[in-house]
Amino acid sequence: MAISDTKLRTIYGKPYSGPQEVADADGLSERITRIKIIKIQFRYRWHGKPNRLGLGRYPSLSLKDARQITADLRKLYFSGTAPRTYFEEKVENSMTVAQCLDYWFDNYVSTTLREKTQALYRSTVMKRMHDAFPNRPASSITVKQWVDLLTEEERDNPRRARQVLSQLRSAISWCMRRQLIDSCAIMSIQPRDFGSRAEVGDRVLSYHELAKIWLAIERSYFIRCLCCGGRGSQSLGWQQRQNLTCWTTYGPYRKSIARWVMLSAVQSSNKLSLFSKRP
Repeated sequence: MAISDTKLRTIYGKPYSGPQEVADADGLSERITRIKIIKIQFRYRWHGKPNRLGLGRYPSLSLKDARQITADLRKLYFSGTAPRTYFEEKVENSMTVAQCLDYWFDNYVSTTLREKTQALYRSTVMKRMHDAFPNRPASSITVKQWVDLLTEEERDNPRRARQVLSQLRSAISWCMRRQLIDSCAIMSIQPRDFGSRAEVGDRVLSYHELAKIWLAIERSYFIRCLCCGGRGSQSLGWQQRQNLTCWTTYGPYRKSIARWVMLSAVQSSNKLSLFSKRP
């Protein structure tokens, strides 16, 4: 029984407890994952072995377009040509999104960036976008299809959606500058159009951390000299400056330069006992 677009809209992005795969017609089927992603596939047998050819994700690929592609695939099948060659014949010498990401990662990310950055890219853009449009040339994907895919990512995680889009644009731009692909519609979509910006938190040193810094300064004559601008007399008189919150030194041009700023720990008995302790 053929499935309708209305049925797919009721399944997409909502709780679903039905079968994982729903057949349409002529070998076309929709596979529904546990995370509510609908993958459209073409099933056929080649040389007696079952095969699956991924066409795309719903709603990035509409049911109408999927049926049209299926009709073309069936023509190839009955003419004795492997359906997997459909996308290769349609656009020659055009890399897919997965190929662009792999080439960018192997030739730029893994050779230039740090390991932590490489791990970040693996967990974001490589994981989320590598299989987004299987077997489809990057230049053939429309803006509408990109928008539908990014909207799906935005519903799942707004912050990650913007990060993935920014990283994907960097990868595609890198491939375009090396003439691997001529154009890609993703470049017309700005990161500010999707998701939200990651918040940057504020942090200040705790009293225990300040105490460690203070004790380290007291024990090191060299550090005291640096904080006092290299003046030995000031370093020797360090112990007499107990309520000091900020001290300055004067360079050769008599400019006052702040060398160190620290909250005094002798404003209360609790703070005094904290800084006076020795490990």
